[in-house]
Amino acid sequence: MLLRPITSCMSCTRHNSKRKLCSCRIASCRIFGTTVFPRFAIVFLSFIVCCVNARGQEPWTWEKVRAQFEQSNPTLQADKLNIYESKAQEITAFLRPNPNLTLAADGTQLAPDRGVWRPVAGTFESPSISYLHERQSKRELRLESAKKGTLIAELSHADLDRTLLFNLRRAFVSALQSKAVLQLAKDNLAYYDHVLDISRTRFNAGDIAQIDLDRLEL
Repeated sequence: MLLRPITSCMSCTRHNSKRKLCSCRIASCRIFGTTVFPRFAIVFLSFIVCCVNARGQEPWTWEKVRAQFEQSNPTLQADKLNIYESKAQEITAFLRPNPNLTLAADGTQLAPDRGVWRPVAGTFESPSISYLHERQSKRELRLESAKKGTLIAELSHADLDRTLLFNLRRAFVSALQSKAVLQLAKDNLAYYDHVLDISRTRFNAGDIAQIDLDRLEL
């Protein structure tokens, strides 16, 4: 049924001009007027949203909890960066050194001698090029050391992942156990209430004494 606000009716308009209210439409005008109907609409829409949200919620399974944990855990994300850093060190470990170019100058006259000053007259330059040649397979050994460092970083990350997942699994099992214990306590209370109802029925029938009923209620 579609509800539309009715601010006024013909009878109310006619009688409002005479500063009177129509008795036949006063209920509809008060309910669907500009004051009551917006509040009713807001409450109704809020109830629909709550129902949709409650229906959209799903129970958390272990697979869902684990996927959410591995995706958003900051400790795992920060430790995973160590693996990327170790792989970057593998690239830099196998790089060849750059050659060095050196240019030296000597014989420059810094101060005048007997009134004569020719600063660059006796200057001579001596260029030189040097290159570090690594022997005994140092580059290969350095690369192998970097790969072993990457392997250590991966094993450390796997161990951290295993430890955190173990703690998460223990917390998840504890939550399920607590939920089961709570349900068991509720079932015990419901069963004991049933026992008390039976005992009160027996007391009213004269099957047990007042002291027996008091013991059960305590």
